[in-house]
Amino acid sequence: MIGVQLYSVRDVGLPWPALFERLAAIGYEAIETVGVPGGDPTAARRWAEDSGLRIAGAHVGISPASSEPVEPRFEAVAAMGADLVFTPSLVAADVANLATLEHTAEFLDDVAARAIAFGLTFGVHNHEHEVVDLDGDRAHRRLDARLSPVVAWQVDVYWATCGGVDPGAMIGDLGGRVRSIHLKDGTGRRGDPNVALGEGEIDLAGSIAAANAAGVDRLIVEFDSCATDILEALERSRRFLAS
Repeated sequence: MIGVQLYSVRDVGLPWPALFERLAAIGYEAIETVGVPGGDPTAARRWAEDSGLRIAGAHVGISPASSEPVEPRFEAVAAMGADLVFTPSLVAADVANLATLEHTAEFLDDVAARAIAFGLTFGVHNHEHEVVDLDGDRAHRRLDARLSPVVAWQVDVYWATCGGVDPGAMIGDLGGRVRSIHLKDGTGRRGDPNVALGEGEIDLAGSIAAANAAGVDRLIVEFDSCATDILEALERSRRFLAS
């Protein structure tokens, strides 16, 4: 299943139904939301279904520093028809040392347990701070060893590269916990714009091969930023994946 993270198209300016139809016409099969498009989960689900798109997951800002209750947000994600929800909101301080990592793991375990009641699997989407060296090992490996089996991972291949980790190796390290991956391309440096898949320096072939070996069936294309027209870049990315 090949999808688009909707953060990529945040500045397009089309109404949600028209945007969903455009993504489907390009050849995408699914979308991953940021929260709830339009604020109404029933409408978001209908727009996706009318366009022939599956909602393959959602990003919801959940972190140890947040006091916002998770249950209403999980209820909304479930109402859209998604079964995966990831937090993109851990920060460097959450894995700064072994003590804070332990606290973060306890927090994530608790949130994942709450997600189950809504039929959801909860997990972590990485940036570069989750893969830094921490007391002789990579932070993501230490966190993974501490987490409950119900917590999932979404490996972002660009941010893994940015943090100095081979993304295919990271997917292999995390194995069966990886439920989806974010595919993006570019220089592998923070602050540089992303480019269409296949036009940058990220090892996409190795990442996709590792994902296939791990049984991951959700490949989500994402642009944090784009120096060209984003819909054209998404179309070129879809052609690259088809080839």
